[in-house]
Amino acid sequence: KIIELYDPESSRVNDICEMNFLIAKKHAEFVLQFLKENNLNSEDVDCIAYHGQTIHHLPNGGKYGVRSTMQIGEMDLLAYMTGIMTVGDFRKKDLSAGGQGAPLVSYMDYILYRNEEKSISVHNLGGISNLTYLPRGCSKEDVIAFDTGPANALIDAVVKHYFDMNYDEDGKISSRGDVVKELFYNLVKIDDGYFKKEPPKTTGKEVYNLNFVMKALENLKRELKPEDILKTVVHFTAWHIFQNYSIHIIPKGLDEIVFSGGGTKNETLMNLMRTFFKTVNVEVRVDNRFGKFKEAVCMAMLAHEFLNGSPNNIPSATGAREPVICGKLSFPR
Repeated sequence: KIIELYDPESSRVNDICEMNFLIAKKHAEFVLQFLKENNLNSEDVDCIAYHGQTIHHLPNGGKYGVRSTMQIGEMDLLAYMTGIMTVGDFRKKDLSAGGQGAPLVSYMDYILYRNEEKSISVHNLGGISNLTYLPRGCSKEDVIAFDTGPANALIDAVVKHYFDMNYDEDGKISSRGDVVKELFYNLVKIDDGYFKKEPPKTTGKEVYNLNFVMKALENLKRELKPEDILKTVVHFTAWHIFQNYSIHIIPKGLDEIVFSGGGTKNETLMNLMRTFFKTVNVEVRVDNRFGKFKEAVCMAMLAHEFLNGSPNNIPSATGAREPVICGKLSFPR
């Protein structure tokens, strides 16, 4: 139901209105369950750091030429139901200051991965693929971060459509397929050169979704096996990431890429990553110490800075005119 809201052709304003509260209600129930299971009370928690669910992101403007973003999940309901102060809505202040409102995680990456001796890229393979480039010995002003395009978004959409599964466990299904050149070239054509666009830049599932793949399949002269479609989409995803690096990052100097996120469990995707980057002598490793919770840890870090009155965006990454304090506060009563 949430995914349907990403597409303007299928979403309705009444559905968005209701889902805004439904998501917060569900999240509040999860919080209350967590407290109960761990013998905690609301008073034991300082605050909830809450991102909500992005359903549309227009950092370059839309029909009316106004730059905007929308995350749903009503903070007031979450705070009221849990009895816990809630900090959230982190993207809009950066967007208001001329930024893209993303990536948010670059702030966390800078704190955790900055290195005096090596130039490192911290790369998250979530639904959307994003990187934070940290030149050796960098300051905040030197950080570069942007969305490269799809990571799991297209892969998961194809797996759901053809195999009725949520994801390709360990990349086993795609490993059985072959790359179809005609489909690959169509995917590149439909993408319309996003990988060439200069950062800062952001994108989302409003672009990289099942419709993206279906358009690429139109007018092919033969029927394709689902495994081949999936393998081609995985190859396109890896190629697309590599193109971003080849154009925007590697010329600046790069020693190592640290991958994290759900995409690292797809062995087909990761083997392609290693193959591509071996050609340019860049080390590839995986750091999943936060498991599925890296973005949750990032939200907690952003909320901490908000509560202390400290700017928590990186303008060189988002394109904002200046450092700003991102977030809003909702009291439980």
